[in-house]
Amino acid sequence: MSFYEALILTVPHLTDEEQDQIAVSYTAVIEGKKATIRNVDKWGKRVLAYPINKINEGVYTLIEFTGDGKAVTELDRKLRIDENVMRHIVVNQDHDIKFKERAEARTKKKQRPVKVEKAAPAAETPADPKTEEEA
Repeated sequence: MSFYEALILTVPHLTDEEQDQIAVSYTAVIEGKKATIRNVDKWGKRVLAYPINKINEGVYTLIEFTGDGKAVTELDRKLRIDENVMRHIVVNQDHDIKFKERAEARTKKKQRPVKVEKAAPAAETPADPKTEEEA
């Protein structure tokens, strides 16, 4: 089982109820493939960086789930068909988590304890040269 995030960008002209129904329908698709939903985060309407099909805004929904490749394949297939979905992406987060863990392990390996040498006792410091000449 892997951890996935699906980010879905839908058209802005749908009502809130229709947006909620879209999120519910895709969580049902994921759960239908025996995957578990961890979180559904509705980001709401945002201005796009560039127009998509002459539309300048979109509604973002992030679905986090744990499952296998069958759930991702079915979700991707359904998202491609839906006319209300402008863009979508499904990302396997296990790769990022494993990469971070490996990077942390490498940095721990590279860190070596710093040897602190004890300073030799300070010898008597000679008097200031100006004071010796003046005397």
